[in-house]
Amino acid sequence: MGEVNREELIRLVTEQVLAALGSGTDSPQNDGKRKILVIGKAENVPPAIARGAVLLDMEDYKQYRNILRYDAVHITHLTMTQLADGALGRTDTPETCALAHALLENIPVTMEEAALPHRKYAAKQRTGLYHLYENYLQQLQVFGVKLLINRPLAEEKAAKPAKFHSAPSGCPVCHGVKNPEKVITEALALRFCGEGEVHLAADAIITPAARDIFAQKGVKVVKE
Repeated sequence: MGEVNREELIRLVTEQVLAALGSGTDSPQNDGKRKILVIGKAENVPPAIARGAVLLDMEDYKQYRNILRYDAVHITHLTMTQLADGALGRTDTPETCALAHALLENIPVTMEEAALPHRKYAAKQRTGLYHLYENYLQQLQVFGVKLLINRPLAEEKAAKPAKFHSAPSGCPVCHGVKNPEKVITEALALRFCGEGEVHLAADAIITPAARDIFAQKGVKVVKE
């Protein structure tokens, strides 16, 4: 082997070794931060997950092919084929390969509900096919994928008024006109009470309950 070829070989081997060593180390700007591999678009990762982390896309995985490089995997999009392949343990694409190896290595895997393209057909589904994809999803959940479902907070509804309302219990105002009733019951007392006094016939009988009403309302009873 010539001297030139030997030097070229040494150079190539050195580059490969340095690349392999670099795949397991953090770059200066990422030092101390969690690395999250994003399957799908990184801009769709919720702020709560992205906060304090470095988001790396599938190009990074294709370069290093080392799932241990990442602290977690977050899925923002899967094709229906990838959903099926992932549930069946197939690794034909980089996405399903990363998913399978993350689950095998017990690396946390989370997935947005919006990552599932078949869910948009929920309202007009053909039952058999839709549930086939739902079964694939359930299988991924059995493997350890955590599905994140974001639901808008329901607006607080104003309390509805009671269906039935009793009429105001105000008393009519008396103007000194004598009432001809002979027996004043509680119901009549409520009708007669008002500001000032109530005039009754001299022989009118006032029941105890009616007296209590007049006393509570502060009504003066005048018998004529």
